[in-house]
Amino acid sequence: NVVDTTLPIITLTGPSIVTLERGDTYTDHGATATEGTVTNNIATAINDGTKNFTVGTYYIRYEATDTAGNAGTKDRAINVVDTTPPVFTVNSFNDPHTVYMHPTNMYGPPGTDDVTADDLGTNINLVTNDGAVDITKVGTQTYTVSATDAYNNTATMSRTVNVVSI
Repeated sequence: NVVDTTLPIITLTGPSIVTLERGDTYTDHGATATEGTVTNNIATAINDGTKNFTVGTYYIRYEATDTAGNAGTKDRAINVVDTTPPVFTVNSFNDPHTVYMHPTNMYGPPGTDDVTADDLGTNINLVTNDGAVDITKVGTQTYTVSATDAYNNTATMSRTVNVVSI
């Protein structure tokens, strides 16, 4: 009487380590087995709607069991990374913005309310060099706005202001 003690051998389709940008949707490459049907825990491993928004390493375990009850397993690592800087939205004026120099002009230097930054639905605090725009001096001036997300990705935007005399 021959007893089957051989485990099914699982072969991954595609790479055993996958890098996924935070927020992207993971599409599984699948796997095959020498015996049995391959199942996996992909629903809880990565595509549960939250983990692909969290940087870290997650594992998908593929399993196959043959008719004798022998079970084989194979894992795939999913490395969720964030290399994407925040995205700016211009809220008030487009470049170049014209400011009229006048003794009664109450317009102040452009501030962070002119631009917002977003990182997958999370508002990011901005840093601006407001002092770089002097609305008492005629000419074209530039100031910068920068934003850094929780994963230390930084975006910088230059804004142009034309100060004219009336």
